Amino acid sequence: IWGASIGPFEKSTYAKRIFKTHLQNADLITSRESKTTKYLKNLGIVNNVEECADPAFVVSSEQKYSFNHDHLVIGLNLSPLSSNQTFHMETIDRLLLKQAKIIEEIITKFHAEVILIPHVVSENIYDDDLRFLKYLKTLINDKFADHVRLIDNDPGFIGVKNILAGCDIVISARMHCAINA
Repeated sequence: IWGASIGPFEKSTYAKRIFKTHLQNADLITSRESKTTKYLKNLGIVNNVEECADPAFVVSSEQKYSFNHDHLVIGLNLSPLSSNQTFHMETIDRLLLKQAKIIEEIITKFHAEVILIPHVVSENIYDDDLRFLKYLKTLINDKFADHVRLIDNDPGFIGVKNILAGCDIVISARMHCAINA
């Protein structure tokens, strides 16, 4: 099992027993963080576990996406999942309005171009960065529209990496988007 987070399985004693047996029989488990390594150790699984960096760190980009670099290019990944988990007390519309205003302030303060970059594209509306960012873009004041670009398709992991490599700065809500950057 390569570069995975594993567990916890405490919600189901049956699942925990099945997974524990399966994991004990794996030839090798490369854990991508100490939390997984510690959890496996608590299950008594230690002899076949090696901790290593997340595999996303070793994926190279094929080519850098070319942006107009006469100004700062900021890649921005926001997601409905992290927004809901962080700001669950606010309605999503209020949150998106705040995020639109922050983007406008970033453009003004840094004379920047902002590239909205979806990392997860999903049928599940609560986990789909693309729909979230499309809607966010509609909330940005028209006078800033020329400074905001949306990657409005799913270029895949390597495609996103190439886009991220073309940015001067990346701000990301998604862990693997940040690692990819």
